[in-house]
Amino acid sequence: YRQRGEEKEMKEKLEAAAELGSAEANFCLGDMHVHGSDGYEVHLPRAFRFLLSAALARHPHALCSVGAMYYQGLGVSRDLKKSFKAYQIAAEEGDIDAMRNLASMHYNGEGCEQSEAAARYMLKVAKEAEEQLAAQR
Repeated sequence: YRQRGEEKEMKEKLEAAAELGSAEANFCLGDMHVHGSDGYEVHLPRAFRFLLSAALARHPHALCSVGAMYYQGLGVSRDLKKSFKAYQIAAEEGDIDAMRNLASMHYNGEGCEQSEAAARYMLKVAKEAEEQLAAQR
């Protein structure tokens, strides 16, 4: 719909899919509200609600976004423990950015016990995931 310039119809279908519980639709709506794209204004609390809905369905990118919003306190109170947990689940689901963010949190002891060894391990896991992804292309 976007390519054909049918923004209104795209928004209606996306919102309907989100209401039916589509994790991908909730992720897209959350992302659009974070960035103020595709006819949506920036609205961080609303973005967080959509992203959290997708995260509860274990959508990896939504989980990573929820982790980032908790980490930065965007649209929600800053909570490093919740950020760490969201990144942890996103990493389990294969999100490479979440793996890198976990490494940083381990290194700095944010939301978890400080551990340089855990940080190094997460960076290794992220690198292996990147290499595997590149090999598939």
